[in-house]
Amino acid sequence: MIVQGKKITHKDIELIRQMINTNPSWNRTHLSRELCILWNWYATNGQLKDMACRRFLLKLEKRGYITLGRSRNDRYKTLKVPIKDIYLYPLVKRFRKVLKYFCPILILVTAVLI
Repeated sequence: MIVQGKKITHKDIELIRQMINTNPSWNRTHLSRELCILWNWYATNGQLKDMACRRFLLKLEKRGYITLGRSRNDRYKTLKVPIKDIYLYPLVKRFRKVLKYFCPILILVTAVLI
């Protein structure tokens, strides 16, 4: 089978499963970097094909061959309050008395720095 331009076998899939099971603390990035080093998967400029490997792992997961841990970005998807509200609430609460003299007012969030 060919995934992400790489021919893989059942042994390769078993190796990935073993790496996931024996290193539960590894995040997806760490796993993909270790795989790149193990498989000698480098770009022409000498850098690891880290992003290609992560896409490769996601494709394997989507096809049901492996199960990856939670993505780091999942923590933001489970928030009950949107991120912009978390940062704006203290600001609005603090200046509520002042802001009422300027009503109506529209606050636009143009960027959120984390």
